[in-house]
Amino acid sequence: MRETLDKVMEAEKKARERVAAAREEASKRVSRAEDEASRIIDQSRREALEEQREKLAQLEEELRQRHTRELQKVEAEIEVFRQERKEVVESSVEDLVDFIIRPKGSNGG
Repeated sequence: MRETLDKVMEAEKKARERVAAAREEASKRVSRAEDEASRIIDQSRREALEEQREKLAQLEEELRQRHTRELQKVEAEIEVFRQERKEVVESSVEDLVDFIIRPKGSNGG
């Protein structure tokens, strides 16, 4: 009877050891799975961030190009205005010179 009891106790001890080892192994697996999940999440975040950076760079380039086009339009308008102003000034100077040089008695009538 004592032998049977010792065998039962030994079997229980081994079973507890196996359960403890299984729990430890399961805990390690869970920890590895959590680490892997964390790594995947971090990688996904990095990829999403890189994608956002690329989109931002593209938008910045588009904005820069649009700004350049608008600036060129404004510069062209300024040049047209300058040319028109120059023509008006030249015409006014010509009219003034004609008025000054024209004999006093020739008022057209």
